[in-house]
Amino acid sequence: MKTPPSSASDDASPGDAALSPEAERFRRLIEANDARIQSTDLDIGEAIVRERTAIYTSAIAEWAAEQQAALGFDRPFAVVALGGTGRQEVTPCSDLDIAFLFEGRIDAPE
Repeated sequence: MKTPPSSASDDASPGDAALSPEAERFRRLIEANDARIQSTDLDIGEAIVRERTAIYTSAIAEWAAEQQAALGFDRPFAVVALGGTGRQEVTPCSDLDIAFLFEGRIDAPE
């Protein structure tokens, strides 16, 4: 997975917006994880995958909490990781399979 360039990078195009502090922190964590993949130590593969899974899991949890607060959604819900994400096996080319679970019916906003 190619990490997005930082706003100070020569690779960034002039139209790129500055990243939020949270997005910049995420970018740095993924960049550090990508660097570990380049290591010659072949015994750290599982640790790299667990670390990358934790980075994405944390980002999803933070995003869900922010959205819940921003939308004023006061009902409990769960964000469930499926597939490789649920198995804690997120790799650079993984997609993130998640499901949102709610008790009862969710009505559209009026």
